[in-house]
Amino acid sequence: MSSAVAELHHYLQTSIKNNHGTTVEIGSPSALESLQQLRTSNDPSFLFIRSLMELFAQSSGQNGNVSMDPGKREQFLFHCSLGVRDTTLMNFGSVYPIHYCRMVRDFLLHVGLMLGGNSGAILSLQNGANSQLPLPYSNVVAMSCLGGAAALWKRDGWGASSAAVGHANANCDALMIILKAAAPNLTVFHEHSSCGQLFSFLESLILRPIQNSNSSWMEQQHSKMACHFLSCLIGELGGGLASGASVNTAARYNLPMEFHRLASLCFEKSSSQTPTNSPSKQLHLQSAGLDDVLRIAMTALNGIVSNWSHVTPIAQSVISLTIDVLSWEFGLRAWDTRGTSIVQASISSLLRPPNRWSVYLIRPDFLGAVFGMYAQVRELAVGTKESQPQQPHQPLSHQHQQQQAGLLAHGLRQLLLQLSSVSGTIFATTTTGAEPATIRLEYARFLVEGCLELYATICSSAKPPPNQKTTTTNTSYEISYFHEREMVDICIMICRLIANFKVTELSQLSGTFDRMLTMISTIGNNDLLTKMLSECERCHGDVDMVEGIEWREEALDCLLEGIVLLSDDHWILSESGKSAAQSLSMFLAPLYGSYICCRVNMAKLEERCICESAESTPSSAADLDALREDISAFYLEEQMTAASSLGRLNVRASLQGLSALLNDCLPKLRAFFDGGAVGAGVGAVVSPDGAALLEEARLLVISVCHFLTDDDCSGETPLIPESIVGACGDDLRQVLMDVVSPLLSLAEFQAEKVASNANDPRLSPLLAKTLLWFIRRWASSYILPDALDYSCAPQCLVGIMDAWSKPDTAQSAISFCTRLCLLYHCYWPLEPEVQESASSLLRSLAGGSTTHSEKKRSALINSPSFEHLAVLHTVTAGISHEMSNTELEAMICSNANIGTQNLPKPTFYGYKRLPYVDRARVLTGLLI
Repeated sequence: MSSAVAELHHYLQTSIKNNHGTTVEIGSPSALESLQQLRTSNDPSFLFIRSLMELFAQSSGQNGNVSMDPGKREQFLFHCSLGVRDTTLMNFGSVYPIHYCRMVRDFLLHVGLMLGGNSGAILSLQNGANSQLPLPYSNVVAMSCLGGAAALWKRDGWGASSAAVGHANANCDALMIILKAAAPNLTVFHEHSSCGQLFSFLESLILRPIQNSNSSWMEQQHSKMACHFLSCLIGELGGGLASGASVNTAARYNLPMEFHRLASLCFEKSSSQTPTNSPSKQLHLQSAGLDDVLRIAMTALNGIVSNWSHVTPIAQSVISLTIDVLSWEFGLRAWDTRGTSIVQASISSLLRPPNRWSVYLIRPDFLGAVFGMYAQVRELAVGTKESQPQQPHQPLSHQHQQQQAGLLAHGLRQLLLQLSSVSGTIFATTTTGAEPATIRLEYARFLVEGCLELYATICSSAKPPPNQKTTTTNTSYEISYFHEREMVDICIMICRLIANFKVTELSQLSGTFDRMLTMISTIGNNDLLTKMLSECERCHGDVDMVEGIEWREEALDCLLEGIVLLSDDHWILSESGKSAAQSLSMFLAPLYGSYICCRVNMAKLEERCICESAESTPSSAADLDALREDISAFYLEEQMTAASSLGRLNVRASLQGLSALLNDCLPKLRAFFDGGAVGAGVGAVVSPDGAALLEEARLLVISVCHFLTDDDCSGETPLIPESIVGACGDDLRQVLMDVVSPLLSLAEFQAEKVASNANDPRLSPLLAKTLLWFIRRWASSYILPDALDYSCAPQCLVGIMDAWSKPDTAQSAISFCTRLCLLYHCYWPLEPEVQESASSLLRSLAGGSTTHSEKKRSALINSPSFEHLAVLHTVTAGISHEMSNTELEAMICSNANIGTQNLPKPTFYGYKRLPYVDRARVLTGLLI
C-alpha cells in the first residue's frame, strides 16, 4: 500500500477509539466519522489530495503496485475526492493560495474525465484493448470528482469577485509539482477568467466523437463525462431541485447566500457573445455561460438526431444535459428562500426561456428530427428492429443494445416533455418575422401531431407480428416496463400541452384538436380504465395481485389533470368558445360514464375480496389494510373531484348515466336492508355480496356528490357549479331531482332502520356518514340559492335554482335534514363519524350571514325536529352518562312544560349516551 494511502488508513484506525481491536473498514460508521473529523480539521497533512493522486496513478497504470482490493480502492477514491472538494472550498484563497486551488480544480476535472464509464472500460479490458485504459470504476467516483471540479469552477469562475489571492504556502507548491507528475496530460486553466477556454475544451471533447464516426472508445467516454461535468456545473450554479442541487450545498463554500445568488445570475447572463466589461458592479461577467452550454448541447443534439446509431451512449448524456439546461430557473428564484420553501420555489411545469433561445428551440425541423429519432430508437427498444451494426470497440449483445435503446428512448421522451412546456417570451419574435400567435400555434401543432403519431405507433405495435422471435422472460419484462413508462409519459405530455397552450389555442388547430380529444378518450377508456377493471376481475379484487395498476393510476391522474384544465376553462362558456365546448362534450364526456362504472365495479370487487379474506387475515395485516384503505379513500376523493369536471362537459348524459346506476343499485340495497336474499348473510355477519352492495352504493353517492357540488372552501359561500346551472333549465331540472331524490330517500330509509334496530349489522355507519356528507354539500348549495351569486342568464333562474328555492320546498328539505340529525343523534350516539357528520350538517344549515342564510335559519327553527333537539339538549344538559334511566324519566316528567311528552323515551336514552364532544357540537348548531 502506498505511503499516503497507508497514512490515511492508519488515521482511520487510530482517530476514533476502537474498543474491540478490530480493523476499521473504509465504509463503516467509525471510518465515516473519522473522515468527517479530517475534513473539519482542514486536513493539515493533505492526506486527501495525496491519496487521491496516488490512487489515480495506480488506476491509470502509472504505478504497478496495485495491492489494494478494487472495491476498497474505489471507496478510498470516492472519499478522497469528497475530502479534496470540501477542504479546498473551505480554504479557497485564504489558507490555500489561489494558484494551488486552480490546480486542484483542473486535476479533479481530469480525474473525473479519465475514470468515467465503467461498462465501456470493462468491455475494452475483456477484449484485450489498449492496456493504458483506466481500470474500471463506477460512475460514482467520476461524478464525485466532476462535482468537486464544478464547485471549484463556480467559486473561482462565475463567483470570482469574492475570491482572494491567498498567502504563499510551501506545502501547496510542493504538492503542485507532485500533482503535475501524477497527471502529465493535465489540461491547466490558470486564470479565473478562462471560462471560455474551459468551454472550448469541453465542446471539442463532446463534439469530436459525434462528428467522427470512427471515434475511439476513449473519445466517447470523454464526451460522456464532459456532458456530465456541464450538468454538474448547472446543478452547482442553478441551485434548483431539477438539476440535482440544493441550497443546502451552500454551506460547503463558507460564503454568504448572496455569493450564490450573484454567481447564478452571472452564469445566466455570461456568454461568449456578451462583452465581459459589464457596467454592473456586482456581476463580473465571464466569456462563457448558460447560453454557451445550450449552444454546445444543441449542436451535439443536432448531430446525434441525424446519425445516432454509432454514439448511443453519448446520446443519453447529451439529452440529459439539454434537459438540465432547459430546466434552468431564470432570475434569482432558485437561490431566493425568503418567504417560501424550497419545495414551493421548485420548477413549475412550464418553462419560460428567454427569447434569444428561440433560434435553438423554436424550429420545426429540429422537433421533427427528435420525433423521428425516437421512432427509430423505439423500434430497437421494443425489438421490432434489428440491432445496430456493432462498433469494433463496442462488442455489445443484442439485449444490451436493447437496454441502451430503452434508456435513450426514456431520455428523448423527457426532452419532448420539456419542449412541450416551453412558453413565455421565447415566442415573441423569431428570425422569420412571423406573428407570435402564429409561431405558438405552429409550434403547438407540431408537438400535438407528433404526439398523435407516437400514439398511433404504439397502437400499431401493441400486437407483435406473427414472425417475431420469442423474447426471454427478462426481455419481455423490460419491454413491458418500457410500454408502461411510455404511456405515462404520453399522458404527461398531453397534460403539459394543455397547460401550456390551453383550449383557446388548441381549438384553433382545425382537425388536430378533435384528433387529440379522440386520443385522450381512447387512452382513458381502452388503455387505462378497461384494462384496470379487467385486471381487477382477473384477480377477483385482490389489489396486491393486480398488474400495472400503479402506472395506470399515474397515467389516469395526468390525463384527468389535463381534462380539468380543458373543461374548467371559462373561455368555453363564452360565445367564441361554443365550438370548442361542443367538441369537448362530444369526445370526452362519454369517458365519465366509463370512469364511474370502472371505479364502482372495482370497489365492489375489492370489498368482496376483503370480506372473503377477513377471517384468515391476522390482526396486524388487517390494521395495515385499514390504513391503506384510508389512503386510498383520500386519493379517490381527489380523483373524483377531477372526474366531476369531465362529467360536467355533458350534464344531461352524465345525469342520465348516474340515474341508471342508482336505479339499478338502490332497490337491491333496500331489499338488503329489509332482510332480502341479496347479501343478507348469516346471523350477525354480512356476506361478501352484501358488503359489495354497500360499497357500490357508497361509491355512487360519492360520485353524485362530486358531480353536483364543488369542494368545500372555508369562508366562501357554497354555490351550484356554473356548468350545472347553465345546463339544468326546466327540461333537465327533473332529471337532476330524480338523481337527488333517491339518495334522500335512501338516507331516510336507513335512518328509520337505525331507529327501529340500531344493532342490525346490515346498517352501515360508513354509508350513513357518506350520505350525510352529500346532504350537507347539497343543502348548502341548492336550498334557497341567491341569484346574485351567479353570473348566468336570467332564464336559468327558473331551472334548477328554483327547485328548492320556494318557501314550502325549502322548509320541507330543511325539515328532512334536521330529522336525519335527530335520528342519528338519538339512535346511533356511539358512532363518532356519523355524529360528526350529523352535527356538521346542522351547523351548515344554521351558519352564514347573508339574507338567504337568515331564511335558512328561519326554516330551521320552524322545523319540528330542531325543536325536539332543543328539548333533548335542555333535559340532558346537566346529566352524566352514569345516570340511570329511572332518574332520567323523572327529569323528563319534571320538564313536561317544554314538550318532553312529544318525544318517545328511547330518544332521551340515546341522546344521554351521546359523547360530550358531540353534545357540544349540537349545542353550537342550536345556538348559531
